[in-house]
Amino acid sequence: MRAVNLVHTLLALASTVVFAAAAGQPIILKSGPEPQLSQAAWAEIVARRNAGKATRFKLAIHVEHGLVTDVKIVDRCGADLVEQEVTDWVLKKWSFESDFSGDRVQPIAFEARDRANSYRELLLASPPPPFPESLRGYLKEYQAQEAKTGGVLVRVSVKSGQISDIRTVDKRGPTELSIYTTRWVLDHWRFKPDVTGIYLVPVVYVAH
Repeated sequence: MRAVNLVHTLLALASTVVFAAAAGQPIILKSGPEPQLSQAAWAEIVARRNAGKATRFKLAIHVEHGLVTDVKIVDRCGADLVEQEVTDWVLKKWSFESDFSGDRVQPIAFEARDRANSYRELLLASPPPPFPESLRGYLKEYQAQEAKTGGVLVRVSVKSGQISDIRTVDKRGPTELSIYTTRWVLDHWRFKPDVTGIYLVPVVYVAH
């Protein structure tokens, strides 16, 4: 039986996170890496998107001499897992210029784009990977033990239509599954020449 591949659920998460600076204020963020969410959190975003709900909220960030000392969520959107993971990430990973102390409200938005339009706009080819038969036993065992399907969340960086970097952000199953999936995307996906950006793609494999 064919695997159920969810590649085509998402290039919807193009332009993954939108960070907005307050109007008229200088950018004082020294280090603000994009949150690396778990697969469960991404599933929450996808489920909300499919239900027609946006995943947007705000963080109230308190800073002491450039160090983030406290983060609270304001204007909750109901994505509890996403909100918690982003809050923890910002508290641990973000920093401001050392001469800044005070409070800042930061909007966070995980923007979902229309799936069909995303593909027409971005890709020349995106065939889903065939089920990896050599890993069927591993995946069946994983499904039985974890009561979850195996899968990989792939982060693809594209510059002027060329894939410049591809890596696994999260996975369910053996390491070989990550290698197989990233290699397939690298070898078989083709972006349009004017595409530049970072895209997160979940691929799910169901072993029957």
